[in-house]
Amino acid sequence: MAVKVFMSDIKYFYNDLVEAIRSPGIWWRFAWLDIRLQYRRTFLGPFWLTLSFLLSGIALSIVYSQLLGIDDEVFFAYLLGGLSIWAFLSAIVMEGCTTFFANAGMILERRLPLTIYALRLVSRNFITFCHNLIAVVLVFIYFHVALTPWTLMVIPAFVVLQLNAIWFSILFGIISTRYRDLQQLVTVLMTLTFFVTPIFWRKEMLGTRGIIADVNPFYHMIEIVRSPMLGHAPPLTSWVVVAAITVVGMLVTFFVGSKYLRRLAYWL
Repeated sequence: MAVKVFMSDIKYFYNDLVEAIRSPGIWWRFAWLDIRLQYRRTFLGPFWLTLSFLLSGIALSIVYSQLLGIDDEVFFAYLLGGLSIWAFLSAIVMEGCTTFFANAGMILERRLPLTIYALRLVSRNFITFCHNLIAVVLVFIYFHVALTPWTLMVIPAFVVLQLNAIWFSILFGIISTRYRDLQQLVTVLMTLTFFVTPIFWRKEMLGTRGIIADVNPFYHMIEIVRSPMLGHAPPLTSWVVVAAITVVGMLVTFFVGSKYLRRLAYWL
């Protein structure tokens, strides 16, 4: 009987996810609406995202290049590339905990696939990343960052990050709906992680303590995208780590989603 119930739960989660993926008109439209509502009645609209990101990058690069004694041009491109990826990842992690209870009203009132709210969140942050990417491209052009065949690796690398963003939003969205303290814990941990992730500094600066970066999954997620951005080959180790995280994360999400997605409405 238990096996039969679990198989039914698996089918429910699978059908929910497939139905959500097949409805891009809904989650993509919701994502655009979120961005438009945030910047409605403003002159620049969503391009305030680009401007604020660019100004923040300029200020941080000037300060930290002096503190660390690094060449401005090289450091600016390195920092802005890493910062754009971190902004995407950190938004996914912190907002992912609110995937479902932030949409409690819609979930209780409308019959839509539950995983569609995770796709909405990921799409919204993808749009934000694209706006930030405009600033990154402008900086790379200004500082003559060379394009190489490795630059094309940015595309598959970011696709992998999107897959991780989806499973994270579903998994932590479910857990946080049941245990609301998780959101607070994740916020605290992400603040700490920001300072121990090589965004403003390079891993080589740690010397013999480079393991601090090696055990940090966010370093590897950033590096598989940032290295190709700068025209370099992404580290194979980072690809192996990210691939392992992706596979394990998706399997755990499928298990947890199959077991608890049905109960989600009762926890809201």
